Amino acid sequence: MANTFGLYVGNSTASIAIFKEERKVEVLANEAGDRVTPTVVTLSHEEKVVGPTSVSFSKAFCTVANNKKLLDTTLTPEDLELCIEQSSVPISKENGITYTISETDQKPLLYTPVQVAVLIFKKLYNIGVSACGEKNLSCVICAPHSWNDDTRVVLKDAAEEAGWKVLQIINEAPAALLAYHIGFEKVPQEMNVLVYRLGGISCEASVIKVESGLYSTLSSFESQTGGQTIVTALKDHLVEEFARKFYLDPTESRKSIWKFRVAAQSMLHTLSTVPMCSRFIESACEGVDFNVSVSVARLNSLLSPLLPAFSQPIHKALEAANLKASDISKIILSGGCLKIPKIRSHVSSFFDCEALCSIPPDEVLACGAAEQAGLICNLGIALKSAEEIPFLASPVIMKLNNEEITLEKNVIPSFKQLNIRADEEVVNISVNQGSVEGKTKLDIDVPSELKVNLKVTSQGEILIEALNKTSNESIKGFIDFHVD
Repeated sequence: MANTFGLYVGNSTASIAIFKEERKVEVLANEAGDRVTPTVVTLSHEEKVVGPTSVSFSKAFCTVANNKKLLDTTLTPEDLELCIEQSSVPISKENGITYTISETDQKPLLYTPVQVAVLIFKKLYNIGVSACGEKNLSCVICAPHSWNDDTRVVLKDAAEEAGWKVLQIINEAPAALLAYHIGFEKVPQEMNVLVYRLGGISCEASVIKVESGLYSTLSSFESQTGGQTIVTALKDHLVEEFARKFYLDPTESRKSIWKFRVAAQSMLHTLSTVPMCSRFIESACEGVDFNVSVSVARLNSLLSPLLPAFSQPIHKALEAANLKASDISKIILSGGCLKIPKIRSHVSSFFDCEALCSIPPDEVLACGAAEQAGLICNLGIALKSAEEIPFLASPVIMKLNNEEITLEKNVIPSFKQLNIRADEEVVNISVNQGSVEGKTKLDIDVPSELKVNLKVTSQGEILIEALNKTSNESIKGFIDFHVD
């Protein structure tokens, strides 16, 4: 099996994972040794640089950030104005969205968000080529739940222009489940999983129902409060400390504020793993150097006012799904900001279930996309973005003696497993779906507890297999029900 890849490109970072022939997923590092690459792109007449080396104040006015948001074809005028306001690169919207890169004595350069996305995908493509030594690379890409088909086509075209063969584009939340192999169990399990993502400029909670290996998104809610809010809070703290110590105001200098913000970003990354962090800011303001230390305790105090905004999507998503926190079986944490212990514990505190974070949160989505790429290659078929598949259109109610169960709307074939107590040598089974009814019975040798497996087939049959736990006898039956 050829190597296939999973890609995640966010507003702040991008990552790439490979699904290897030995069925293992590995996140690949860029040339700097980092497994996550910042999605900032410096554009000039001399070069086009993607990643960490492009972050410098001298290049701030030709460095594009948060490009992913501008790829959305449904972006509202209000959101576009906000993007224009926050961008360090001038953005024009007269003849489509365009970045204007102006350099001294040079003709301005014009780039569209799609062209910038191509550069980011090309960066990931080069990482993939370096890892496997091949140029024909296939991938699965993650996309936000809210993106429509037109936006996904834009994303696919950008990746293919960079050299990728795109197998499929999947939603980000299901990718998180794939990364942890949820729904891969030999015995199908039903559960509700909440995926919480805290990215650079947004946070999102999605509730996904897992049934017979099928993922169904019950609800998804996104807010425009992200990790940059934390960076701003820490930056403001550093500025206050400097002003208190030296009686100078760094806010009067854009370069000084940039230096404090870079220091805050670096310290935030470090404080996710160690209890204390120090940084030296050379010529922080008016030639004055600044050596500052921040503890985890101080960071936690800065975080406290922000936590309600970060948790809002969780409450909204549960409300939209008509579920309580106790109905959630697992939660999955994704997004680089979930490396911060305070935020991780805050999100987990709403639930009494397992919080999955063994995979680094900023690598989860790429890993899930790589798992999907591996599954597609193992199937050996070409998948379309929208595939017609048999579906159970309405619930089926079954009664096994006095035990009643419901087969919910689902992809066919659909499975269900239950245990019942048979006190007689006959189990009477009745089925109805609206006005359609069916009946059968199972004859058992010894009254006992039965393990019953039910399967709805694409031929409209319901297959029944019961295992007698006392005699170990297997009894089979079916109802030719012609389910819809």
